[in-house]
Parts: sequence; structure tokens; C-alpha cells
Amino acid sequence: CVEEVLSRGGDYAGILLQGNTKAWLEIYQLPKDSWLTEMEKNAGAAEGSACSETRSSGLSELGTFLLQELPVSAIQADVELDLPVLLLTVRPPKPITGTTFKDPLDALKEVDDDGMLGLGYNHLIKDSQWELQEAIFCSTYREYLEAGGVTKEEIPRHATFHFLLPSRILVGPEMEVQPDIPVGIGVHWDGNHNFCLYLLNRSLQGKADSDLMPDVVWPCAAPIACSAVSSCSRYLALAGEDATITIWDKHLGYPLSVTAILEERFIRSIHFL
Repeated sequence: CVEEVLSRGGDYAGILLQGNTKAWLEIYQLPKDSWLTEMEKNAGAAEGSACSETRSSGLSELGTFLLQELPVSAIQADVELDLPVLLLTVRPPKPITGTTFKDPLDALKEVDDDGMLGLGYNHLIKDSQWELQEAIFCSTYREYLEAGGVTKEEIPRHATFHFLLPSRILVGPEMEVQPDIPVGIGVHWDGNHNFCLYLLNRSLQGKADSDLMPDVVWPCAAPIACSAVSSCSRYLALAGEDATITIWDKHLGYPLSVTAILEERFIRSIHFL
């Protein structure tokens, strides 16, 4: 476990896991209401009186509630808590490869989400074309590749992710959502250009354990070095490895400002004040 992030209010938790050769992100829904109810029940049984007046609607207050209200005997008692529910399993994007499809119609048969591919010509890159382009690149920059010891592209193993409140980018006007509960997450992996957004209700389609495609992708001109989301979740800041910072308004879906740092700097973190 490399990192864990709890959404404001304690409705969701994200855990970044790394193995020897792979990494992935798991998003869980936390049954905080049933947890609080169960803890109050045990506290009432231990003290001989109900303590429902101390119930809190926020998971952030659960620790204070337990320390102040529960005796040691109640904390050590067997408490049956509901398990968190796995909603999403997000994996790093795979390296770009060529397609095995012979023509657009062959590729169209594999599209199962009612989407549509371009019907023109030369829209598909075959394996042979990709290998040819790689051979041309390696022969052109051979001296630089050998000097730098560049190896084949590896799948990134670290991600930065944020829980996002409702906005026009993630939900439409017809969807009924609570304004203070996250509806999605934003993820970017080290060395990748794309900021990917996933809806938290994707598990309803039975795809929690499969490789999910993002619901929204924001491509950037350079690999994303770091990111930040404002406390109101409306503004998103993305800093690229080219020392350019872009501030997005997620409600409206367009950038508010783009700032390029002229000096050769690598931005390690950004914060909203």
C-alpha cells in the first residue's frame, strides 16, 4: 500500500497498491452510517445507556467519538462491521501498440458501447506500421538512445488521484446527485500526458474488477508532473513536466489560465490557497 486517500465526509476511500511488476488503484465505498450505528450500539451496551445524541454524520468525527465516549471494554468487544464495497479497479494505461484489425469494419465489430469509429481510410495503425516507425526513430536517434541507456516504455507504477464533487464534466443536468458527495475520481499516472476521470457508479455495470476505460480524458501537451483540486472541487490545477501550470474550471469545462515558468524548473507540488 503506497497511498490511501479518504474523501471529504468519509463516503469513499482510495488505495494505491504496488507489486513487484504492476500497480493499480482501488476505490471503495465506505458504509459509514452502518459503522456508526454499530459502534453506538456497542457503546450503549457497554455503558448501559444509549448514546445516540453523540452520533456524527461525518467519518472524520468517528475517531473523536470513539476516544471520548467508548470505554476500553467496548473498544475491545467484538464488533460486526460491514465490509467496504469495491467500486473501481483502475490500472495504468498500457503502452501504445498497433492494431490487428484489417479494416475499419473489422474494428467496428468489436465496439460494444454503441460508439462509432471514423469511416474514412488510414484511420488504423497496424503492427507493421508501428514497427516501421519505431525502426526509423531508433536509427535516427541511435547515438542518443545508446548514450542515455533508454529502454522500452514501462507501465507507470505511481498515480495521483483526487475525489471530485459533481460538475458538468462528470454528470449531466438530468442526473440527481448530492452536491457534497463525490461522483468521480481524477487520476494521472507518472510519465503520462492524460488526466483521466472515472465515475464512481461504474460498478453498477459489473466492471469493478476489469480494465476500465475512463469516462473523460483530458490530454496535456506534456506529461503531468503534479496536480491539485480546490476544496470546493470546482478548480483543477495541472502542472506539466514542461513547467506549465493550467488552471481548469471543471464546472464550465475550460481553462481559466495557463502560466509557463520561464526558468528551467521541475514543479513537484501545487496548492490552492
